[in-house]
Amino acid sequence: MVEAPSPRLRVFRTTKCFEGAGPFVVWSAAAPDPGGTLRKFHLFADARQGSFGVRINLVRGGDIVTGGAVVNILRKHAKTATIGRIFRDPTSGDIWLPIFVNAQAEPSFWLQLAKTQPPELRFVGQDNVALVRKSSQGSYTKRRTLATPLPAYPPGVGMEDLTEDLLIAASQLVAKDDFADVPAAGETTGSGAVGERTTGRDLAPDLTPTQPRGMVKGPLPTFQREARDRLTRRVKTLQKSTARLRQQLKEAASAATLTQDAKLLVSHLHRVEPKASQIVLSPEMTGLEAPIVMSLDPAMTPGQNLAKLYERAKKARRAEATLSEQAHATEQSLAAMTIDLGRLRGAELPLGEVAEILRRYKLSSTKRSAPAGESPSLPYRTYTWRESSDSAPDKPILIMVGKSAKDNDELCRLAKSNDYWLHALGSPGSHVIIPARQVRGEPTPALLRAAAILALHFSKIREDQTGEVCYTRRQFIKKPKRAAPGLWQVDKSQTLFVRYDAEELRPLLAMAEP
Repeated sequence: MVEAPSPRLRVFRTTKCFEGAGPFVVWSAAAPDPGGTLRKFHLFADARQGSFGVRINLVRGGDIVTGGAVVNILRKHAKTATIGRIFRDPTSGDIWLPIFVNAQAEPSFWLQLAKTQPPELRFVGQDNVALVRKSSQGSYTKRRTLATPLPAYPPGVGMEDLTEDLLIAASQLVAKDDFADVPAAGETTGSGAVGERTTGRDLAPDLTPTQPRGMVKGPLPTFQREARDRLTRRVKTLQKSTARLRQQLKEAASAATLTQDAKLLVSHLHRVEPKASQIVLSPEMTGLEAPIVMSLDPAMTPGQNLAKLYERAKKARRAEATLSEQAHATEQSLAAMTIDLGRLRGAELPLGEVAEILRRYKLSSTKRSAPAGESPSLPYRTYTWRESSDSAPDKPILIMVGKSAKDNDELCRLAKSNDYWLHALGSPGSHVIIPARQVRGEPTPALLRAAAILALHFSKIREDQTGEVCYTRRQFIKKPKRAAPGLWQVDKSQTLFVRYDAEELRPLLAMAEP
């Protein structure tokens, strides 16, 4: 029996909840269409500056992980839940998603998209305490009582209910199998409008305009994903530099005002008292509409203050010209990088073309030719491991093994916080990473054993073909300051004892990617 349209969007399970940088959260959700058929889609709660709002899509998109600060706390407190009516506060711009656990009448928790600067994604309890907050500046797990009270539920007068728009959008989305013209509920555009139509790029950032609508690209090769991540970090750095230059240019635009103040001070220099900290010139003295207040250095004479003011005006004029050129050059570089980043995020590219993009922005980590099993410019070897069973097809999982001590450092920095890290215990050797995004739940014993064997083989005790291997999440290791290359501190780990022979090792080494 199919349920009638409900004021709640049903979330399947919070294990089917994902988190992306920026931040945003994605749920697998379902809602009945006008004919009563239950349709599946993905519900996005997006707290990014440029795409703030709640929207739906057929695909999850890329650059998301199964773990994260918000998702981990959500799973801990709401393993199974439904989402009630989603609404927006027109006064503050905040969007509220009530989360119901079991069959309770009142929301057990709230997910708040706070329209702050920068926007925040907050998971809030019934006591108005934020259990976790996340923004573009980082995650904050220290509990904090919110300054504003929780809204009433159902939403009261003055609140903008976004639920019906989302249900209609979901029905249209599934019916057309097209996510290029779906309204984004609660999204604020430059004009302040709500519910503007967004492009396919807004809903699925990894889909490029060259891809057919409704199609999802396949997984990118390892070397292209690595290049994409490097260029993404460079683009973010350049965006910060551009914003800083614009701010400096805005401050340097005061050259004309400083020159005017200097000329006024020349005319009224005789009015400056010794050791005065400021001088106030009335409109009658200057002929301007408002009085002019100039700050002075009491330790300087009036003539020295005047000379200092002229020097500031001269520096401001020079800075304005220099910063204008720098800002223009930086914006051009950022535009070129953004185009190349779109290519790396799109369809699969040849290895030579990806290497050329890395060289163009001086991102190549090595110029030497790579032996078998190693990709150019990558700090690790890649081994494709597959687990076969009678009930399920082979599932390829990439295991990354560092090449050298310096490459081990780079590999650990590239790894996500929830990736799995392995290393031979008590012996120098390669760091091994299992990307968590490729593993559902915990790694299987067979996968851990394969990675542990590689960790032992690429260590100083490889001849023993036996030993202990420690493994943990990437978040539990850290690089001490001024530590030698390859040396990391492990805060929390488990150990595996592995004994293997040449027959078990040989097929693992044969899985090296060319």
